[in-house]
Amino acid sequence: MDASSGLWGAVVAAIGLLSLLVTGRRGPREVPPPAGTAQDPTPEQLQVSPAIWKDMRGEIRELRTKVDHLTDVVEQGSTRERSLREHLRMAMKVIRRANRRLRAAGQPEEPVPVELIPYSLD
Repeated sequence: MDASSGLWGAVVAAIGLLSLLVTGRRGPREVPPPAGTAQDPTPEQLQVSPAIWKDMRGEIRELRTKVDHLTDVVEQGSTRERSLREHLRMAMKVIRRANRRLRAAGQPEEPVPVELIPYSLD
């Protein structure tokens, strides 16, 4: 990178800031609706067939039930994961304590399983 790229960056930032200030002063501009669409929809355009509405409500109800079930499954999984992580941390503490005792007794230490190393608090 040379000095000119920094200068160009400053110029672009200044232009962006100026356009933001001008736009903020004027407020958002009105965008005309696309041709062929009514501005105020009539009640006839908003009506849905009762059969379609009933079917959609049933689908929505079914999806809500599935989402609630999946939420429960995820919560149970996270609780189980937290519990397992805590057990792994406790196992790591037990191994470290046992190795300290072995060292104090002048015996060789037990190797720490590789799977437990990420759960070490040290």
